[in-house]
Amino acid sequence: MSNDIQPPPIRNDGLQLAEDRSFQNRHWTIQRLAWIGFGLLLLVALAGFSGGGGYFSKQTLQLGDATVVLPRVSRWQDSDSISLAVRDTSTVTVVFGPTFHNLFTIEQIQPQPDHSEATTLGLLLRFSLTGSGTKRIDLDVKMLRPGWASFDVSIGSASETAWTVVLP
Repeated sequence: MSNDIQPPPIRNDGLQLAEDRSFQNRHWTIQRLAWIGFGLLLLVALAGFSGGGGYFSKQTLQLGDATVVLPRVSRWQDSDSISLAVRDTSTVTVVFGPTFHNLFTIEQIQPQPDHSEATTLGLLLRFSLTGSGTKRIDLDVKMLRPGWASFDVSIGSASETAWTVVLP
């Protein structure tokens, strides 16, 4: 091993730099690809695919005369809401399938149900509503574990399977 340190050659532009041009080009290419990836990740998050808001963060189910709005993407151990809008009815019975209680915990229901019961069909909630027009029922829920969550929602005789992705 020699202790002779040779100075780098002088370039045409007058700078005396030691550079590996092919390494620098590879580095710049990787850096540009990383910036494109970060930009795409930002767009995905803004669209609502990371939970917490955005155009794609909620889904809507139509069950007869009722509309259910629930999270498509949610966060683990974070509060979210399930909203039901029912039209021109004085009594509504909502049944969340038997897997619902394994996936969510209900923190609050507005208005409070007149009757709630855990049955073999799942969680049954019965509401008495006054007045005419559209009435809204809100459930504040918290996701119990991350992963794919699928459960049945029934209002009256209409039933549909709902799903949500719970991110850690």
